Amino acid sequence: MKNKSILNTVSKVMTKLALGAFMVQVPIFSSTLLNSLSPKGENIRDKIHLEKLLKQEKKKLGIENKNINAYFCNTIETSGARKINENSYEIFLAKDQRAFNVLRHELYHVADGHCDKGYELFNNGRKFEKTIRYLLINEPKASIYGATGLKL
Repeated sequence: MKNKSILNTVSKVMTKLALGAFMVQVPIFSSTLLNSLSPKGENIRDKIHLEKLLKQEKKKLGIENKNINAYFCNTIETSGARKINENSYEIFLAKDQRAFNVLRHELYHVADGHCDKGYELFNNGRKFEKTIRYLLINEPKASIYGATGLKL
């Protein structure tokens, strides 16, 4: 009888672990899939074009009051956004990611407060909970906005 109880407990724990792993993988997979399936959108030709698109999207997101410097960066593999100081942010677009949907994705991180809360990907001091929130909530929301323009 005791062995049956132990097996029952182990079975419940394994089920919870499997369910937890599944719940973690679904948002990450769907976000990655959405980014890979969505068309890159309009290529950003140069700094003038980047500034024009930045201004349009800031207005659409209602963040015209935020000081955001966007630029191209040839030395990184992945684009990103981060807070510099109060009400001041930067968005850097990687060499192979100079597309409108990438700009929108990074702008959404700023607009939804992800950078203000320290959830941005390059925050070296983030804790496990922030990482999980970033991967399961913030990144999928930004991916959806980047691909579709829908705010969640």
